[in-house]
Amino acid sequence: MLAKSRIKARFTTTSEKAEQLFRNDIKKHQFSDRTAAKYGLALTLIDQKKLDEAQEILTKLLKTDPANLFYLDSKTDLLIAQKNTQAALTLLKEHYQLKPNNQVITLNYANAAIEAKDYPLAERLLRYFLLDKPDHPLGKDLMAQTYKMQKKQSAYHEIRASIMIDYGAYQQASDEIQKALNFIEKTDDIKRQRLKALLKQYRQMQKELAKL
Repeated sequence: MLAKSRIKARFTTTSEKAEQLFRNDIKKHQFSDRTAAKYGLALTLIDQKKLDEAQEILTKLLKTDPANLFYLDSKTDLLIAQKNTQAALTLLKEHYQLKPNNQVITLNYANAAIEAKDYPLAERLLRYFLLDKPDHPLGKDLMAQTYKMQKKQSAYHEIRASIMIDYGAYQQASDEIQKALNFIEKTDDIKRQRLKALLKQYRQMQKELAKL
């Protein structure tokens, strides 16, 4: 039911229309459905920057179910919208210590760290996450943001290449690897050789695609 509410909040024509739908649902449904409708209402309120009312709803929902991942995800969005990134970090750090392998908590924690400009924390969280889930698109996108903000140009272009490969964009991936090579330290021969091998692989994949 929470997933259905999230979909309704995100894909109804406008947030205002979704808000009205959820308010109607709260009036007419039984307890469990009404709880899901309140969650959906909170999402639409965040989207409309009605943050105080959204906070009141989410605070009550989390009080009844403090480990609920839907609620924690939305609470993070709310705190970031309120420019209260330190509170988001404190909230998620507690849950991360209890569930360090949980995808929702880890990605929200990393996103909050980026918003708080704590890029070393974000990088550390995402590095461990991507070791377990190396092809996770959001994880890679957040890592790309982290590298970019730290001006780690070689690492940034390399992970951008990995993202391009996921979409079958071999030429763009090759271009990104070429850019990554331009930022390699002259003494880092191992990384240079590894990137050259990747570049060769991606160019070969582009040739194979062209034959189809």
